[in-house]
Parts: sequence; C-alpha cells; structure tokens
Amino acid sequence: MRRREAIELYEDLRYLTLTGHHFTNTPQTIQPRHRELYSMYQHLFGSPHQENKSENTGVGDTHRPAYQLARTDQEVLQKAQQARNSQNFKRYYTGDTSLWEGAGAQHHSQSEADFTLVLMLLYWTNNDTAQVDRLFRQSGLMRQKWTQPRKGSETYGERIINDAMRKGKH
Repeated sequence: MRRREAIELYEDLRYLTLTGHHFTNTPQTIQPRHRELYSMYQHLFGSPHQENKSENTGVGDTHRPAYQLARTDQEVLQKAQQARNSQNFKRYYTGDTSLWEGAGAQHHSQSEADFTLVLMLLYWTNNDTAQVDRLFRQSGLMRQKWTQPRKGSETYGERIINDAMRKGKH
C-alpha cells in the first residue's frame, strides 16, 4: 500500500466496495486504464518498487513481479521474443503448423495451439484481454474462426481468452 494525503493505492489483498453511484462525464462501463493508473502512481510516488526484478518466461511460472506496468504491443512482443522460451513463443506467434501437424506435434489441433499462445500473451500483457485479442489477430495463428460466434454472441476468440483466464487463474 502507498499513501499520499487522501490518496491510497493498493496492489492486492484489499476488499473493495462499489456504491454504484456514477460520476458525471465518466464512462458507464469499467475501462482498462493501466497506463493512466501507472502514470498517476509515478506522479504521486515515483517509480514503482519491484520486490522481484527477475523476468519470468510466461506459461507455468509460479512467481511474478510485485508490480508490472502495462506494456505497448511492441514492448510485449519484444519482451516475449527475448525471454528464455523465446523460440517456443516465436513458433506459436508465427503460426508454425508443426505444432499440431505431423510427427512430433505438440498439440492435437490448431485450437490447442491457439489456447497456448493466448496463455503466453496473457502473461506478457499482464492479463489485458483487449491487448491479447489485438496481438493474437496479428499472429500467424489468426484465422477467420477467431471472430465467429460460438455460444450466443461470444466469439471463438473471446471463448479462448476467457477459458485461458479461468485455467491460468490470471
């Protein structure tokens, strides 16, 4: 927790009650505002302190930095391509069909590869689902199926991202 005068910012372990009262001239829906929050944090407290400065690799990591700032699409891809598992990430991001086709395939289908790439992107985007969707659409795994409705109005892409969020407990 960091405090300055009447402003307190918490990273985790806090209960939050919302009244439902709406401020005039503000959005009616919850919006992703990672960059704005980070900017406010820097303005009030300076650079955030990181207890664990080591860079993790993504899927399967059990520890995370204490604070992680939102990254641009370019920064996400750069970080992922410089990590220990960068060759693996590149195979998914470029849409390497040997991941699900032929002898030695790691997956039974492209859908399984889609899911794995989404897990990796969730890690590198700090669970920014809109950014994951945007980056996936630029990947070699992108196909028309991503935008097709599956259950009601939920598209295949939305379902994969939501399932990955639940499975990865991000």
